[in-house]
Amino acid sequence: MTAAINRHLPRVAVQKPTVAIVPSRVDCNPYIDRMTDILSGFAQIRDIDALPPARPHRKPLDLIIVNWLDNKLINKHGRLGLRGLVRFFTRYFRYRALADHVIFVRHNMHPHAASLEAAPQSQRLVDWLERLFSLSVVHSGHLAHDSRLYAPHPLYQAEARLPASVSEVEDCYVIFGRIMRYKKIESVIDHWCSSSPLHIIGPCKDEAYLQELRQRATGRNVCIRPSFVSEAEASHLVARARGMIIASDGADMIVSASYFYAISHGTPVFAVTSPFFSWIAAEEAQGLSVYDDARALCADLAAG
Repeated sequence: MTAAINRHLPRVAVQKPTVAIVPSRVDCNPYIDRMTDILSGFAQIRDIDALPPARPHRKPLDLIIVNWLDNKLINKHGRLGLRGLVRFFTRYFRYRALADHVIFVRHNMHPHAASLEAAPQSQRLVDWLERLFSLSVVHSGHLAHDSRLYAPHPLYQAEARLPASVSEVEDCYVIFGRIMRYKKIESVIDHWCSSSPLHIIGPCKDEAYLQELRQRATGRNVCIRPSFVSEAEASHLVARARGMIIASDGADMIVSASYFYAISHGTPVFAVTSPFFSWIAAEEAQGLSVYDDARALCADLAAG
C-alpha cells in the first residue's frame, strides 16, 4: 500500500502525511489493525472521528483510506435503494471535505449482503463509484487494471508460538472468521467425514443461517462457536490447527482474509477453487491446496 501511495499520489509522499483509515482501529478489525501498524511507519495516523472541522482552503488530512464503504449501499433485505446511496454519498463527501486524497480499497466485487437478484446491479454500481476516488486498490492481481491498482495484502502478526512439530499440532481443522452465507460453510459440513474435528469459529448476525448450520452439523464431527475471540486466542487457534478451510468459490470474492491470516501463522490452507485462488496457485504459493468443490476437499482431508 505504501508503494502504491508513493507511486500514484506523489504529493502525499513528499513528507510524513496525515492519514486516516476508515473504519478506525477502535472497530477491532485485524485487517485495520495491521494496516494501521504498517502505515504508521511513514504516516501520522489520525482518528477521523476526533478531527477538528475542516477550514476553508485547508483540509486536516492528506489522505483517507476507505474500506467496505460499498456495504452501505445494501439494505437489510439485500437490495439497493435510495437510502443506501444517501449513506454512501454522505460519507464520501465528508471524506472529500476532510482530505486531499481518498483511496477506496475494494474488498469485494459486490457487497456480501446483496441478494442474488441485486448482486449484478450492485457490482455495476460499485464499478462506477470506485472511479470517483483518487485511487482504487485491490489485493489480488487478477483484478488489477489501468484504473484499479494491485497492492499486496498485508500479512498478520502471529501472537502465539507456532507449533514446533506435527505432533504438537491440535488434531482439528478450522473455518475462521465471520459466519456468513457467502462463505458456503454448509457445503463443508454436509461432506465432513474426517476423524479430525472441524471447528467453525466466528461471530454470526444471521440467526437463521446459524440454526441451519447447527442442524446440518448434528451427528457430525463439527463444533460451531458463533462468537468473537480475542486476537491472542485467534492466533493460538489458527497456529495450532491442521489447516484452514475456505469454501467460498464466488467470483465476487476479490481476496480471502482468512487465507492471509492462515499463511501468516504457517497454517496450511485447503480451499475450493475461485478466481482468487486460481491466481494464487499460479504464483506457486506454498501451503495451499485447491479443490474443485467441497466434496473433493473433504474427501481428501478424510483420506489423509
